Amino acid sequence: MAYPVPEIWTVSGSLNKSGVPFSAGKVYADSLNIQGVKRALALFAPPIDPGMLVKARAMGLSIDSILNSANEKRSIYRFRVIVKLAVDMAKDACQMGRDLLAILEKQDAEQLQVFKAKCDKAVVAESKAVQEMEVKSLEAEKVRLEEKKTAKQNTSKKQKAMHLVSAAEKKYQKLMEKVAKIQETVEKVRNIASATFKIPDFKYGSVVNAFGGPRFDIESIGGTKLAENLVSAAESYASRFAQRQLDAAKTKLQAELERRKKEWTLEDEVADAEVVEVEKQEVVNEIKTQQVEKKHKSIENEILRSEQAYEVLSEKFTNNDLYIWLEKELGKVFKQYVKLLLDVAKMAERAYHFEIPDDTSKPYIQSNYWDSFYKGLLAPERILLDLRRMEKAYLENDKHRIEITRPILLFTNLTDPIVPDVNSQYVTVSKTDNSKVSEYVVNIRRSLFEKDFPYHEERFTKDIRLQVVAENETESYACLNAEVSLTSNPQFIGVTASSMALSEVGKFDFKFVDDKYSPFEGTLIENTLDLNLRLTGIDCITDLSTVKVIVFVSYTAWRNSNVQSE
Repeated sequence: MAYPVPEIWTVSGSLNKSGVPFSAGKVYADSLNIQGVKRALALFAPPIDPGMLVKARAMGLSIDSILNSANEKRSIYRFRVIVKLAVDMAKDACQMGRDLLAILEKQDAEQLQVFKAKCDKAVVAESKAVQEMEVKSLEAEKVRLEEKKTAKQNTSKKQKAMHLVSAAEKKYQKLMEKVAKIQETVEKVRNIASATFKIPDFKYGSVVNAFGGPRFDIESIGGTKLAENLVSAAESYASRFAQRQLDAAKTKLQAELERRKKEWTLEDEVADAEVVEVEKQEVVNEIKTQQVEKKHKSIENEILRSEQAYEVLSEKFTNNDLYIWLEKELGKVFKQYVKLLLDVAKMAERAYHFEIPDDTSKPYIQSNYWDSFYKGLLAPERILLDLRRMEKAYLENDKHRIEITRPILLFTNLTDPIVPDVNSQYVTVSKTDNSKVSEYVVNIRRSLFEKDFPYHEERFTKDIRLQVVAENETESYACLNAEVSLTSNPQFIGVTASSMALSEVGKFDFKFVDDKYSPFEGTLIENTLDLNLRLTGIDCITDLSTVKVIVFVSYTAWRNSNVQSE
C-alpha cells in the first residue's frame, strides 16, 4: 500500500511560498526557499585550504563554526542592543578569566605546598638516617674508648709492676751490704794487727816443761816489725780506698734508683692521667649519645608531624584534585563562554555593517583570539578591545540619512486589479490562483524612486505599510484583513499583518527606541522591490470595484551631490 507523500515533503512543496503546487522548473527558476525568500544557490562549494584548517584548529575553532558564522542570518536586534550585550559578556568573560587564573595560581600553590611537604618528609627521613649513623658512630666510639681505657689501665698496671725493685736488685743490695760488713771486719782485724806490730822486738826465751819434756821458745822484736807495720798501714789505706769506692758505687746506685723511681712515678702519673682523660672522653661521648638520642626522638616526632601535614593536605576538600577539577571544568565553561561571546560579537558586527554600510573587507571581529598555549586568558580582553573599536567607528560613521515616504497606488478595482497608468511603467501586479484568499505578487522597480529623486543613492527600506480603502468604511473595519510580505530580501523575510486594513499612515515616524528592527527595515532597493499581498475577508465587501489598495514605502537614502549638480 502506497502512502501519500505530504506536499511539504516534496521539492516543489518545500520551496513553495504560498502552498500552491509549482512545477520543478518554476521552483528552480524562482529559487525560493520554504519561507518564500529568493536565494542564489552556489553551483560549486568553495575550495578549503588545509593549512587554514590546521590554523583554525590551533586557535580552538572549527571549519563548521566559521562557515556557520559566515552564513548566519542577521539578528533582528539593533547594533546598540547587541554590542551592549557583547560588552557585558566580555566583562563577565574577563572576570571568568581572572577566576581561572586565580584557580591556576591556587593549584600551583597547592602543588608547591604538597611538594614542599613531600620534600620536608624526605629531608626528615634523611636526617633520621644521618642521626642513626651518628648514633652508631658514637656507639663505636664508646666501644673504642672502653677498649682504650682497658688498654691504658693494663699498661699502667704493667708499668707499676715493672717500676718496683726486682728480686735481683734486692739481692745485689744485700750482697753489697754483706761485702761492706766483711770489709769492715777485715779493717778492724787489720787495725788490731797494726796496733800489735807497734810493740818493740825483744828476744826472750823460756823453758817449758810440760807434758813430755822441756821446750825452749825465743822471740825477737825489730825493724821487720816496722816494715810489717808499714804494709799494714798501706793495706789499711787500700781498704779505706776500697771502702770509699764501694760507698761511691752504692751512692751511684742509690741515685740511679732514685732517678728511676722519679721517672717511674712520672710515667705512672701520665698513665693515670691518660686513663682519666679516657674516662672524660667516655663522659663526653655519653653526653653526645644522649643528645643524638634526643635529636633522634625529635626527628621521629617531626616525621610524624610531616606525615600528618601531608595527610591533611591530601585529604582536605580544597586539595590539588579539587583545583585540577575546577581548572578543567571552568576551562571548558570559559572556552564555551568565549565562543559564545565571539558569536555575539560577530552578530554585533553584522548589525554594525547592516546599519553602517562600509567596507566589510576589514572586519572588526577576528577569529584568532584564542591562544591554546595560554588557555585563552586574554581572549576576552582582545574581543572587548575590538568591540570598543567598533563602537567608536559606529559613533563616527552613524550619520543621519534622508527619510522619504513614497505612496504607491497599486489598483483601484479588486475585481480587475490593474495598475493605474501613472504607475504602470514602474509597478507590475499579478494575481495568484487561489480560491481561498486574494494573493497578489507586486514588483516595484527602482526607476520609480529614481524618477522622484534621481540624485539619491543607496536606498534602504525603513517600513512598508498598506492601506485598503473601501467605499463602505464599516465593511473595511469589520472583516477586511491584509498581509504584506517582502520576498526580495535575501537576509530575512519581512511580514506584517493587520486586521484593520483601513488605516491612515500619517507622518513617517521612526521608532529609534525600539530594540528590534521593523519587519521591512534594511532592504536595499537594487532592481525591484518584490512584495506579496494577501487579502482575506473580501467576501463581506459588497462592491469590490470601489476598493483601492495603496502601498506606502518608507526608505532612507544618501544624496549624491555630483548627480544633483548635473
